[in-house]
Amino acid sequence: MKHEMRYKGYCSFASFIVWFGFVIAWLLFFASGHGIFENIAVCLATLILIGGFNGFIWVPREAGPGRGGWRVRLSIAVGVIWLAFVIMWLPFYAESFTVYKNAAILLASFFAMIVLNMAAWASIVSQEIPEGIGMRVNVTFGIGLLWCTFVIVWLWFYAGLYLAWEFNAAILILSALPVYLALVGMWVPWARKTGQGPKSWAAWFWLLFAWMVVLFVWFWLFAPPFNVYQNFAFALVTLVAVAAIGAAIERR
Repeated sequence: MKHEMRYKGYCSFASFIVWFGFVIAWLLFFASGHGIFENIAVCLATLILIGGFNGFIWVPREAGPGRGGWRVRLSIAVGVIWLAFVIMWLPFYAESFTVYKNAAILLASFFAMIVLNMAAWASIVSQEIPEGIGMRVNVTFGIGLLWCTFVIVWLWFYAGLYLAWEFNAAILILSALPVYLALVGMWVPWARKTGQGPKSWAAWFWLLFAWMVVLFVWFWLFAPPFNVYQNFAFALVTLVAVAAIGAAIERR
């Protein structure tokens, strides 16, 4: 055990020496050909990868539930690689794509990270799920997968056809409405049967549904004359109003 810990310590020390040498070599020979943000991204992304490598080697084999240290290592590796990818993508490649396509790429990469982690932890999580709702969990994941796929496809192929971002926001909100209705229709009966959730669940359901409809109408019809900050303020004000009404109903 002591020999293994000493070996890991040597590996950690060597990894940071390698990173330090890489940064020096980059600054000497390659940095002048790139901007300051690109150079910062290279140094930061490589440091994150080195940190992830150390997290990977220091996780005990029996770590995590079910003595599944490999799951923890996989989560670390996937998360670190995704974060390094985002840091490198933005300064090096983002300018070659539109804002919508960049959003699609980042969303797709994030979703891929989530799916890989869920695949690794599914067998453990399934043991903690109460009996009788496994199918609901699977259907929820499937609906979420379909909606995320729609959003990615829309951002990549169709969002650029609209000149105003407000129209795209309205369409994405509209696409979320059937998802919301499907999930509520699936989970509310179980919540009522088991006594889960607030007693005034029906009021919360209609309040959130009305809020999404209001946002859709606002972004489609009224948002374009206002700037991004003003539209964001409107969304926040309406959300606070919904929360206040819901809290008043709960108090009664």
